[in-house]
Amino acid sequence: MPIPQVAYFPQDNRDHKIEMVDLVQLSKRKSRLDHNPQQPHRVEFYVLIYIEEGAGKHFVDFTYHPFQAGDFIFIHKDQIQAFDLSHTLKGTAILFTTEFVEQLQAYMNFPLFSPYFLSDDKAPVFGPSKDVRLSCQNLLVELHQEAGRNENDNTILMSLFSVLIQLLGRARFQSDAVSVVKGRRRIDQFLTLVQQNYRQTRDAKDYARRLNMTYKTLNQICKAQTRKTAKQLIDGYVLLEAKRRLTLEEKSVQEIAFNMGFDDPSNFIKFFKRQSDRTPRQFQENSGS
Repeated sequence: MPIPQVAYFPQDNRDHKIEMVDLVQLSKRKSRLDHNPQQPHRVEFYVLIYIEEGAGKHFVDFTYHPFQAGDFIFIHKDQIQAFDLSHTLKGTAILFTTEFVEQLQAYMNFPLFSPYFLSDDKAPVFGPSKDVRLSCQNLLVELHQEAGRNENDNTILMSLFSVLIQLLGRARFQSDAVSVVKGRRRIDQFLTLVQQNYRQTRDAKDYARRLNMTYKTLNQICKAQTRKTAKQLIDGYVLLEAKRRLTLEEKSVQEIAFNMGFDDPSNFIKFFKRQSDRTPRQFQENSGS
C-alpha cells in the first residue's frame, strides 16, 4: 500500500493559505479524514506544530523524533510525517502553503525566509527557552483569533506569523547571528537549486557555478553551516527523495531510477546501497511497501 499524498485543503473551505489546527480536535476527527494522520503520509504543504501539553515521537522521513511539552516541530513540504496521537496532546498545528511563503517574501519584507529556515540539517524538533516559548504562545493565541474571524486580514496573519518564525529562528541560530543568517541564505539557495535540479546534475561544481561562487567557497559555507560537504548534502537529498519515491510510488526500481535522472538503473542501485548499506528493493521490503 503506497503512502498517501495529502493536499492542502482548509476545513472551512475558504481560500486561505494558512490554517490553524487544534491537536485535540485533530485526534477527535481523525476517523473522518481521507488519511490516517497516525500513519506515514506525504504533505504538499508546510507544518509548524507547537506541543503545549503531552509527549511522544513524531515520525519524519523514516525517523522517529522525541518531543515534549514546549517543543516546536517543523515539517517541510514533501516530507513524510506521522502524528503520535497515542496519548492526549494539547497544542496547535499551523498548516501553510508555498503561496503563503511567497507572500511573506514579497509583501512582508521577509526575503530571508525560506522553507528551510528552521529545518536545515538539524532535528525537526526544537525546544526554545521559557521566555521565547511564552512569547510564541501569545502569538499563537493571536493567530488563532485572527484566523477564526469571518473577515480575517491576511496582512495581520502574515505579520503575526513572520514574528513567530523570526523569534524561533533567532532562538535556534542565536550564536553569531549575522554570519549565520548570511550563511543560511546561501545554504537555502543551494538546497533549493538541488531540489529543483537533482535530476539533471548531482555535481557540486555545477551548483557552485549557478550560485556565482567557486566550488571551494560553496564547500566552506556548507561545512560551516551543516558540518557536511556540498556533495554530501546533494547525495543526502537524492537518497531521501529516492526513499520517498520507493514508499510512495507503485513503480519498479527501474522506473524510479529513470525518473530520478539515473541513466542506468544499476547506477541507481549502487548509489542507494553506497549511501544506505542496502538495496532499493531491501528498503522497500523493510519499509512495508
